[in-house]
Amino acid sequence: MNNIKICLISPLPPPQGGIARWTKLIHDYTARQSEIKIIQINTAQHWRSVYDSAIWKRIIFGGIQLIKDYVKLLMALSKQPDVIHLTTSGHLGLIRDFLICLTANFVKTPLIYHIRGGRIPEIFTQKNWEWRIIDKNIKMASLVIALENKTAQTVKDKLPGTRLEVIPNPVDINEIQFLTKNQMLRDNVNVNNKKIVFFLGWVIPTKGIEELVKVWFELIPNSWRLLIAGPVNKNYQTELMHKYPNDSVEFLGELNHSTSMQYLAQSDIFTLPSYTEGFPNVILEAMALGKPIIATSVGAIPDMLSNHCGIVIEPKDVEGLKKAIFTLSQNEQLRYQLGQRAYQKAKHEYSLDVIFGKYRDAWQIAIKKPP
Repeated sequence: MNNIKICLISPLPPPQGGIARWTKLIHDYTARQSEIKIIQINTAQHWRSVYDSAIWKRIIFGGIQLIKDYVKLLMALSKQPDVIHLTTSGHLGLIRDFLICLTANFVKTPLIYHIRGGRIPEIFTQKNWEWRIIDKNIKMASLVIALENKTAQTVKDKLPGTRLEVIPNPVDINEIQFLTKNQMLRDNVNVNNKKIVFFLGWVIPTKGIEELVKVWFELIPNSWRLLIAGPVNKNYQTELMHKYPNDSVEFLGELNHSTSMQYLAQSDIFTLPSYTEGFPNVILEAMALGKPIIATSVGAIPDMLSNHCGIVIEPKDVEGLKKAIFTLSQNEQLRYQLGQRAYQKAKHEYSLDVIFGKYRDAWQIAIKKPP
């Protein structure tokens, strides 16, 4: 590959969201590649908390951010990038995406439209306002990247002729193992010699938090604790603990990535009972650490945990979640087997070296085939 400049439009941490973590991985990797230069437009929404869904704030402050992001795009275009790599997860951000796609077409700069959410099949079925904008954005893109096969097949069926690649998210196994072997960091994480079920993510209702706390309230496995890490609204936390009082549940709040990986490394089961996901990095990180995983059948998770790499349940399935947690808590051999299969899959299919090679190919395809 010759020298290439990529205008990457995506969030950077904080907060420690999945797409932001992905962006940091791309920066860390390309820093070691002299022929690749990243021009970053950071779209992280610092003006609101992850659990603030007030529509008026999203419209007003989101509109202000759209203007700022667009100005940054114009400045980035002055540096003549070879390709624009735009990440999208839908919702009101699609308006920004449409403006960026229009501009890329106007200035004849190839654009990759990287679909990060897992809602495309649902959106294309409903044919709502999101579908109409996504339809236009995809048609303006030089290349579309989907995270998993269900989204890719939907795009192929609804928009035949779309240039499309399926590229899963990567995981940096070496970095995670380095972090978790750091004794100084390990000493800062106290799990009180109990077995741990661990959740890591935004502590909001759509992550299945209430179902998880409810199940734990009903089970309360002996010598086990439930640790919940991630940004949390204190009122929501208080409401849950009042409704399901339990001394073996602990809310850790938002942690930096290193500390999060320490807790994950010392946990015995990882769970993500979310209602909706794209290709969650935290699942990859749990796989890279050989953890048995319980997660819901949303987004790419069924593909990620296929071939007995974890237990997949339906969203909002309290009984299914309860059965999965109980089964794994009582079966150490099964926990080991699931964890080992997950680790091998992460190593051979999702490692950063493997996936980054696919990004290189995608950038080259987009550059050779402008809109």
